Amino acid sequence: MHPSLEAEIKAEKQRMTFVFGDIKSALLKAFRANQFAYIYEETLDGNYFFKLNTAVDPVWDDIMNGSFKVGDHFSCQLREGKREVFFQFKYKKSITNLYDTERYFHPERTENKPDMFMFVKTTGITIVALSETELNPEHCLKLLKREARSIISYDDNDNVVIKKSAARKKAPEAGSWGFDLN
Repeated sequence: MHPSLEAEIKAEKQRMTFVFGDIKSALLKAFRANQFAYIYEETLDGNYFFKLNTAVDPVWDDIMNGSFKVGDHFSCQLREGKREVFFQFKYKKSITNLYDTERYFHPERTENKPDMFMFVKTTGITIVALSETELNPEHCLKLLKREARSIISYDDNDNVVIKKSAARKKAPEAGSWGFDLN
């Protein structure tokens, strides 16, 4: 491999480590600040809904590995491939990988709604919703389904399409991730 290509790959990996590190840190901070977590995954195969209680399932932070764990079933980490760094979290056997920040949404928290982290996959969407108080499972499920529908839809070939209106649910301002030295 040419040295200039190696340098370019290394620089991009470092940049993505910072970007995905910010997402991991925000998610860890939210798990520490809220007792209840609700994980909603929607695919064409069906919907999955899980609940975590951080009073029962403690949050373990492994700073050196760039990962954290909640109880025995939820883990979150930065992973490194040959040419990229990506963000991954697992709940039991369900795995969500985030390679592109354009597929990450974190709407501003509003009154009476949980703090939501949304990850669009090629097959659907995964939402991690965190709340200080326990939510009614039926109402929470309806809310998460509605939030998922505000971000994605499916085309005629059953591919996931991010809606244009979803841009207002982005976490950071455009261009805030990067090395702006001016």
